[in-house]
Amino acid sequence: MGDARFVSLGGVWLDDIQIGGQTVHRQVLGGSVTFATLGARLFSPTDPSSIRFVIRAGNDFPSETIWKLRRWKTSLVVEWIEDLPAARGVLQYDEHDASRTTYHRLTSPLLSTHHNLTLSDVVGASCFHFFDTPETVKEEIDSISDIRARHGLSGDLIAIWEPQAKSCSPRTLSPHLETAKIVDVFSPNHVELESFFSYAKRSSFDESRVEAQASHFLESGVGWEGAGCIVVRAAEHGCLVMSRKIGAVWLPAVIPAESPKVVDATGAGNAFLGGFAMGLLESGDFVVAAKYGQVAASFAIEQVGVPEVTGHGEDELWNGESVMERLNSYSHALRNGRS
Repeated sequence: MGDARFVSLGGVWLDDIQIGGQTVHRQVLGGSVTFATLGARLFSPTDPSSIRFVIRAGNDFPSETIWKLRRWKTSLVVEWIEDLPAARGVLQYDEHDASRTTYHRLTSPLLSTHHNLTLSDVVGASCFHFFDTPETVKEEIDSISDIRARHGLSGDLIAIWEPQAKSCSPRTLSPHLETAKIVDVFSPNHVELESFFSYAKRSSFDESRVEAQASHFLESGVGWEGAGCIVVRAAEHGCLVMSRKIGAVWLPAVIPAESPKVVDATGAGNAFLGGFAMGLLESGDFVVAAKYGQVAASFAIEQVGVPEVTGHGEDELWNGESVMERLNSYSHALRNGRS
């Protein structure tokens, strides 16, 4: 295995999906690591092994799921845990409002950290995606940075942090502000961002309010010397990319919410950040990276679970479509005034 371009740390889950209390899907592959890795993999058709995929699998994790993931041709590492079951949960959708969901864990999580990576991964990876609390993310970044420094590397690590919804509240705003200073990209969704400033959930969406809340993080500082960005993923409302240098830039969703192509939005935000990471590595531009992210999210919402890949290399297709062609079409639409 060569050096990884992208590594996601967090959990891989098997979910049952319920609508109105009735189970409609069982053992659906999910979790932040799964979908973030998918997002990065979508943009790596000719070098899929540059994406490291670490799964901590319980003793009943389905072997057919592992074989399905091997078709992605990432650098897949499965760490079997013989004395624990696979991480499982139940995702419940409101029968009358699909945007309202609750998630219940049925088992303990089996989370990956830098301890589950090889030294080559820790030292050589270009970008890390984290989905965890501010305290854990700080510990991980400090440890990874220390190891890299001992091997003569410093300042070349891109860190993307996706906060956990359950950790976002006015009470936890301060530690999130502090940890945002040591990552390059801080990316809550609009509901999580709102949760830092109010315990009450608002029913309406307001771009100006989202920008004002995002500004609070920029004023405190995101990234080294405040040079990072905050990306607010806002589902059907698109996304906000905001930094001290570029100000506020909104990008629309690739697929409108009312489109019949929208099947299940689970994991779209994670996939966005995997795609964003690859766009940032390719271009060094936050807005260009967000275009990659929006396209990655669009593939995540077309089915329950993960999309199907066929072909290989430049001829690779996901759900029968070329990722780069979709990116080019989206970019063309933006240049021609779509908003």
